Amino acid sequence: PISPVNLKGLKLGTHTMEVRMDGYETWSDSVIISADKENRLTAVLQQLSGALNIKSEPAKAIIIVDGKKAGNTPKDITGLVPGKHLVEVRIEGYGNWSESVDIEHSKQVSLIVELQQLTGSLNIKSEPASATIIVDDNEVGNTPAVITDLKPGKHHVGVRMKGYASWSEDVEIS
Repeated sequence: PISPVNLKGLKLGTHTMEVRMDGYETWSDSVIISADKENRLTAVLQQLSGALNIKSEPAKAIIIVDGKKAGNTPKDITGLVPGKHLVEVRIEGYGNWSESVDIEHSKQVSLIVELQQLTGSLNIKSEPASATIIVDDNEVGNTPAVITDLKPGKHHVGVRMKGYASWSEDVEIS
């Protein structure tokens, strides 16, 4: 029968009562049936949950599930209610990653997130123009130029041209 239900005519003695519903743990309890006594039972069903296993490159990134911090990668997150969850992964110096993840009961979703490192750029000009630009011992073009996709940190930048003194300096890219 479907709850709520009123059962009559049960034999006297101990009976095990079970309540089942898809997506929920089975609830059970023993009840003693005696003459002329009404027993009332309330079954509180626990929803079956799913899990998320999340790893990232680089590791130790912050995990946020539905706006709440859930730890750092790598991590198993259990007890997630089935349905869509917004999962975000963040670490300083890298672009944020986010995705809506569908969690199913009694299943684990595995994610491997590759975070993209943020980069900076360098705008360099010289007088006279058309000098060779060297960044970290690599020729990257001629002046004037904007050098993009430089990883944050110190870079050795130089400019040279035949017949002129070379120029170089350490530059901090953020």
